Amino acid sequence: MSSTFNFNFADEDIDIDENEQLASVTSSLSIACPASTVPSLTPQVHDLTGFVARLPHKLNYSTLNIPDTDAQIPKRELWDIKLQLMHEEDMDDVKEEDERTKEALNGVDDVIPGVYEGGFKTWECSIDLSRYLSTEISAGTLTFPARVAELGCGSALPSMHLLHQALVKGHSLSLTLQDYNASVLQHVTVPNMYLAWALSRAEEGGWEDEGEIDVTDEDKAAFLNDLEMKNVHITLLSGGWGEEMLGYMNPAPSVLLASETIYSPNSLPAFTDVLNGCCLLGGY
Repeated sequence: MSSTFNFNFADEDIDIDENEQLASVTSSLSIACPASTVPSLTPQVHDLTGFVARLPHKLNYSTLNIPDTDAQIPKRELWDIKLQLMHEEDMDDVKEEDERTKEALNGVDDVIPGVYEGGFKTWECSIDLSRYLSTEISAGTLTFPARVAELGCGSALPSMHLLHQALVKGHSLSLTLQDYNASVLQHVTVPNMYLAWALSRAEEGGWEDEGEIDVTDEDKAAFLNDLEMKNVHITLLSGGWGEEMLGYMNPAPSVLLASETIYSPNSLPAFTDVLNGCCLLGGY
């Protein structure tokens, strides 16, 4: 692949300046891109086993210590994602994403409506939501949820916190992780799931805040086996929100998570379709 492949990412993806830039960029999206002109990817379920099989041999990560809690959430480094994508011989590995998606990943915009919705970055409010979940569950004001869905998950920090807790404390968990782009699920969400599992297996004091871990075929098999043995079921779902997506969210989640997903008024109707539909399916 050409050496000109580039992402508009800073070394640290959680950055106030970047958030301000995003606000500036997206404030004009609803004017420049009316809903009728923005295409939407068809919802599609993806095979977790297939994505796990394609994990790289090594993952570079850093660990977020969630403020005011003892929660830790590891996440894959952005530069590690970029390095993998730059060295892939064929970016058609995620078949349902067309040439427009590749152009978006090689471009300079954080968000391109209908093409790429910012899932490779970790946004600050996902940390706030993780802190809320950790605090409320620890205080007993929120029961550990059995069925969870995260819309626009990207790095999926809140879900990764719940996944880690489920693996450590033996909670059953049905987790639906949705992002607009399948490539985000493959290169960000699933690696972060693996890191959450690796943290759950680390001995006390044996986890470095940042570093590199090996991912062997034996490790991949152990990861999938552990999920099955501990009654953790994960559904990976890509595509645009709306009524069609509801067909993949039945039974309905008991908790629906979303963080920094509504940055354009055009996305509100589709988002509320999913929200209201889940409430109706769950009888809430």
